[in-house]
Amino acid sequence: MNKQTSREFFEVLNQSCYVRKTSLLFHNSRLEQDKKYRKGLLEVFEWVDELSYYYLKKEKRLKKDFLEKFDSAYRKATILQETSYKEGLLHSFHEIQEIIDGKE
Repeated sequence: MNKQTSREFFEVLNQSCYVRKTSLLFHNSRLEQDKKYRKGLLEVFEWVDELSYYYLKKEKRLKKDFLEKFDSAYRKATILQETSYKEGLLHSFHEIQEIIDGKE
């Protein structure tokens, strides 16, 4: 798992916990013998499943937050007085927007 992005890490973790949790809930009769042990297993898989899902959602919000801040900074730059500084700012914003849009 070392070379994965954080998103890939949490997706794999979330999916793995979900599969194991589902297996324990519906298909693992050998654990019926010790209900407390089974409960402990389920609690950890459920907790990590929910926690990894939380971080996946948080990761999605990071991009949205970044784009909102980027747009806000761009709008502030557009209302500056016409100078070469403003021109440089807007040029950079347009280049970065192309990167964001995948045009570069």
